[in-house]
Amino acid sequence: IIDAYVLYVDTDVMFCGNIELENCRPAYFSAPSDWARDDLSRFSTGVMVMNVSSLQICYPEFVKHLRAHNYNFEFAGMGPCDQGAWNTFYRGKHDQLSPIYDWKPWWGRSEDARLIHFSGPKPRDISRLINTASPSSEKDCLHKFVVNQDPGAYQFYFDLWEEYAVRT
Repeated sequence: IIDAYVLYVDTDVMFCGNIELENCRPAYFSAPSDWARDDLSRFSTGVMVMNVSSLQICYPEFVKHLRAHNYNFEFAGMGPCDQGAWNTFYRGKHDQLSPIYDWKPWWGRSEDARLIHFSGPKPRDISRLINTASPSSEKDCLHKFVVNQDPGAYQFYFDLWEEYAVRT
């Protein structure tokens, strides 16, 4: 049996509440915004509710899209790798998913958030980034910038992640 709709999450996502998506039935998929909560020009591919049959029908065209970009994965500034591929191919075809299902720590703390997405800086790096004045690499500089959007929220979600990690 193939499920008609599936919830996809990246491996850097932490579940923090009840997932209530029974009524989410997108034509292709539902995804939340990417960097800024209110910027709907790009969506995140870290959490998606997918319509399996619709995406299977589109799959051959999606592969052609990848080949047409010569596997460059820049995708016209729409994001790297899969994010850019999905954002360029499915532009205007996705349904909006509430940000509570793909909450980024740089947005601050939220009592309503159900899924916390450590997009960019990962939990193992957060304490170091918060406590380092001068990052040593370009990647750390970018991640420090992201963490500095709300270090208190990052610390809160890191502590929650660490509490969960200790239990397992």
